[in-house]
Amino acid sequence: MSIDITCATCYLKGGATAELTINGTLDLGSTIKNLTAQLGRELKNLTDTAIDSLPKVFENFDDEVVDIVEPGQEFELDKAIDFSKLEVDTDIDIDLPPLPAVQILFQIDNLDLYMEIDTTIAAGATLTIPLYKSQSQFGVSSGDDLEIGLFVTMDLILSVEGEISLRSGFHLVLDDPVGFNIALFGTDVSKLIL
Repeated sequence: MSIDITCATCYLKGGATAELTINGTLDLGSTIKNLTAQLGRELKNLTDTAIDSLPKVFENFDDEVVDIVEPGQEFELDKAIDFSKLEVDTDIDIDLPPLPAVQILFQIDNLDLYMEIDTTIAAGATLTIPLYKSQSQFGVSSGDDLEIGLFVTMDLILSVEGEISLRSGFHLVLDDPVGFNIALFGTDVSKLIL
């Protein structure tokens, strides 16, 4: 069985506009400078706490190195270097400046969409539709599969060997603009404009 769908006649006409609106002020240079300074302080704090804890990490290193020199002793790296004593300050606290209200308006003007589609189904198929079934006193039925007795049935049987071609489509015209008003960095819900 194969299905082939082709576009006989299709077109899309219309215009689209996008608009970005920023309510408020934002000094980008000052904001980047402030964030860079805060990040630098946090990274310095992180490395300083790690470096200050290194003597605790290596406090047993000398004893384990002596074990290498003494006969019959084994060097154990996990006793020489204890990474569980490494302290790193991961509490990063950066104050972000408030962002102004930003909205994006995306609008489609005078939309005209036309699609005429040809669908071809090539296969052999049989469809049976029951039209009539008698309920006489000369027969007994049990469920859908077991019937004993005298019954009259009439079915419509459609059998196709070859191709079925269907042509259909639609035409959508919107004279008035339709669009979305999307609020970024805020708590407002986006709006559909009709």
